[in-house]
Amino acid sequence: MIADGEELVIGGAGDCDIVLTDSQVEDRHLHVKLRGDVLVVHDLAAGTQLALGLDDTLVIGETSLELEAATFVPERIGEPWPAVLSQTELGLLSKLASDPANEGARAIYADWLEAEGHHLRAAFVRRPPDEDSTPNTSELFGKVAHYTEVAWRAVVGRSSIDECAIYDCPGRWHLLEPTERHDSRVCRRCGATIAYSDWAIRRRSPTNR
Repeated sequence: MIADGEELVIGGAGDCDIVLTDSQVEDRHLHVKLRGDVLVVHDLAAGTQLALGLDDTLVIGETSLELEAATFVPERIGEPWPAVLSQTELGLLSKLASDPANEGARAIYADWLEAEGHHLRAAFVRRPPDEDSTPNTSELFGKVAHYTEVAWRAVVGRSSIDECAIYDCPGRWHLLEPTERHDSRVCRRCGATIAYSDWAIRRRSPTNR
């Protein structure tokens, strides 16, 4: 999947965006960029260039690729996480941090992000609580994890809680009780202190009562 304006390098080398295990593929074989509905393909091995439509199949060696347009528009590098957050955003984040299960506060923050042009972060904040994904299984999560700070994801995240022995465990990070640390919350059911993770949360440390 590729978004408008996004560039990818395809080849056999491990640092390529798309790595192919094909004996006919060079280490850095193709450079592709999506411009609207046109995929501009530069063959780095042959020094040639061609334009394809999104319905066309890209053939490299013995490998055929079908690239689809992303359903969201990625923000420019540096835009998703400003050097300094505005007072407005800090206020919206503070409300969500103090009551992470408040869907109204979440929707207001997501709407504000969308209006400011931060489409990736807005989509992540709106992500349904039952969407059990990680940076490896979700393209959206992966991009957000790359461009944002974990402290922000700890405020807006909804990671699942796995392997808990409590039968009525809340099951989700955003349903836990906030603490003074945004990356640490407490389970109301068992009193355990839980640290944030982008992955399914498994380890639980009982608090001292």
